[in-house]
Amino acid sequence: AFYNCSGLNSCCLGTSITNIGEDAFYSCVALTSVTIPSSVTSIGAGVFANCSALTTVNCRVTKTILEYSDVVLGSSGVTNIHALASDTTWTAGAGQTIAGKTGITVTKDLT
Repeated sequence: AFYNCSGLNSCCLGTSITNIGEDAFYSCVALTSVTIPSSVTSIGAGVFANCSALTTVNCRVTKTILEYSDVVLGSSGVTNIHALASDTTWTAGAGQTIAGKTGITVTKDLT
């Protein structure tokens, strides 16, 4: 959908989105943050590959959905994930490996 889109700097996906396909945001080099709504039930491999400026993911989905493919975040710049405070699949804290990316801090602060 946004493959190699160099002008996209943030994205809040709509609640009608249920699937984020493989490589959907591949090489969106200006992308710094993205919000994944709770309506998403699957995320393809390489979705955020080569998104080096992407540092923050506001994740309203369970950890299981984000980790379905272990290369979702792999070559991204993600360092922070904000998850739903009520979601027991996420553990808050620093230094985590999530969806193929190490050194992530998870904060459970979304409502």
